[in-house]
Amino acid sequence: MNTSFHSYWHQVPFVRIIFPFILGIGLSMFVEFTYLQAFIMMLISISIFGGLSLVLKSYLHDWIKGLGLNLFIFCFGIGLHVAQKDMLKPNHFSKYKSQYLEVRIKEPLLERKKSYKALAEVISAIDSLGYKQSYIGKLAIYFQKDIHTKNSIHYGDILWIKANFQEASPPQNPYEFNYKRYLAFNNIYHQIYLRDNDFIKTGKSYKNALFDFSYQAQEYFKEVLNKYVASKTEVAVSQALLYGYDDDIDADVVKAYSNTGTLHVLAVSGMHVGIIFWIISKLLLFLDKKRWGQLIKALISLVLLWAYSLLCGFSPSILRATVMFSFMIIGKLSKRDVNIYNTLATSAFVILIFDTNIIANVGFQLSYLAVLGIVTFQKRIYDWYTPKYWITNQIWTITAVSIAAQIATFPVGLLYFHQFPFCFLFSNLIIIPLTTLILFLDIGLMVLSFWDFAASMLGFLIKWLIIATDKIVMLVEDLPYSYTSGIHISIAETILIYILILYVFFWLIHIKHRYLRSALLLCFTISAYNGYESFANQTQKCITFYNIHKAFAFNIIQNGEANFYADSCLINDEERFHFHVQQHIWSQGVIKLNKTSIEDSYIIYLPHRKLWININKLALKDVAKNDIILVTQRTFINFNEISEVPEALFILSSDLSARKRQYFANKLKELNILFADLNKTGAYSIAL
Repeated sequence: MNTSFHSYWHQVPFVRIIFPFILGIGLSMFVEFTYLQAFIMMLISISIFGGLSLVLKSYLHDWIKGLGLNLFIFCFGIGLHVAQKDMLKPNHFSKYKSQYLEVRIKEPLLERKKSYKALAEVISAIDSLGYKQSYIGKLAIYFQKDIHTKNSIHYGDILWIKANFQEASPPQNPYEFNYKRYLAFNNIYHQIYLRDNDFIKTGKSYKNALFDFSYQAQEYFKEVLNKYVASKTEVAVSQALLYGYDDDIDADVVKAYSNTGTLHVLAVSGMHVGIIFWIISKLLLFLDKKRWGQLIKALISLVLLWAYSLLCGFSPSILRATVMFSFMIIGKLSKRDVNIYNTLATSAFVILIFDTNIIANVGFQLSYLAVLGIVTFQKRIYDWYTPKYWITNQIWTITAVSIAAQIATFPVGLLYFHQFPFCFLFSNLIIIPLTTLILFLDIGLMVLSFWDFAASMLGFLIKWLIIATDKIVMLVEDLPYSYTSGIHISIAETILIYILILYVFFWLIHIKHRYLRSALLLCFTISAYNGYESFANQTQKCITFYNIHKAFAFNIIQNGEANFYADSCLINDEERFHFHVQQHIWSQGVIKLNKTSIEDSYIIYLPHRKLWININKLALKDVAKNDIILVTQRTFINFNEISEVPEALFILSSDLSARKRQYFANKLKELNILFADLNKTGAYSIAL
């Protein structure tokens, strides 16, 4: 067995090198390395590998040389990621003081609730003395939302903007989405908000011909869908299915698909590329019998697959699938057996060479994991049962694929989305065929868009099929126990779960007791860790004041129960609550959550102290030692009547106006009273 494994291991060279390569990139993402440090590490590692190769000649020492090679690949991953970080380059625009920046818009405007967002690259800058200098770097721009901006700013436009950019802010509340890190993973470190008078169009434009074609095609497809499908919700779903644009989909629809385990159908992925590849293969089937037919078919397939990938904006999951299918086409053309694991590793390696940051993209991770799961588990799951009829075979095939993909992706799903859809088998069985049919109809609509009658019929069918699909998804979501949410696991637990899956898989395949023992040991370790976390959460008592823009909110957690207090606007805003607070509550293992809206003066009696909220006429003489005063926009304190400085803690809430915040801060400093300004400290927690 060892000999066969050794032989197989040598057939998958890219599988061997992809792991240290990814580890190196991952370390560089979380640890700041300089160019010099990365260069020295690469120099030392290549010296070690070269020295081992020269000294150790026997094949018995191959494993030692392998360690040296892995060390070099690991350091190469670090060095490559550091080399691609614009922020470390000496000519990054943020390293110099400028009055104006010359920028190029790199994508069409994306509509947000209160602004239009665009990614821009800095070309040059002008300083206070009027000198112009070329710079580099990306900038996230948020334009004031109005019709003028939407119609006047386009992809490729070159603008002069005021250089009042800022670094992206870190998360202000525990377990809140880290937007700063998200931008950094995309090589963006600064952002700016522009009003009408903060920028000037130069009248110049520079467009990449391929991307310009992609954006124009997407705009044309949107116009066709708007004309013939003619319903905002259904057009949004069609756009997501056809070319991956999902920003217009209603939040409730996205939530329903997510809770039923079918969200992947709304993001153009490997499944969509596989469908496109299948269509191309069937249409070009006649070439198989022609001289040079295989070569012509391969070339046409490659061109069309990459054209579709371009149309979808080279999204990470599409890019993965396109690169993988490209290697498969080339491998088939060369008449060589293609190892799917090596093909996957090769495609990942090639993509990461060009963009190391893509490894942090959740879609990229889930896409690769899903394919690995299908390749590894689907055939073995399918063999559990032998269907007798065509329809049962199709049902069992989809079921086996769904189970295999879910096995490989559910740990990452728990890590990022904190939920598990119990109904994924049933929902995928219905939704995948329906969305595949809708995708076929969408393609047909684009092809026949010149024929008004046919396009109208197709648009009608697409609209009602999407309505039916959405209804089914929402009905499944409403079933009892269709999904569970609030699951919170760490990265370490995620890794342990994947190792557990591998041990169970090896035990089922080889029936070796050592794999079963290792799996049971891992189960015990994970259970013990969860038990310790649960005990710690159930015994904790604390109050957390959240920093949420123009709102006050705090949470009291005692014995596994959370009592959340806020103004009515925040209490009734599920989206803001989920973004700023929900993750923290889940992380604390809360069993019961109570929400209370506070509009008037309110006092909460805590162990050995009181919490004062919204007190309009607070007499400081009534404040006892260790009390907490939440200073909100409605709070009024007469500092002139103070006779004794209270030994209390004042919390300056996030809903305070700038003027009132400054007033309270100055007075509290003057009186030497302890206070915390949430706008500066972020969320503030106190043990009870």
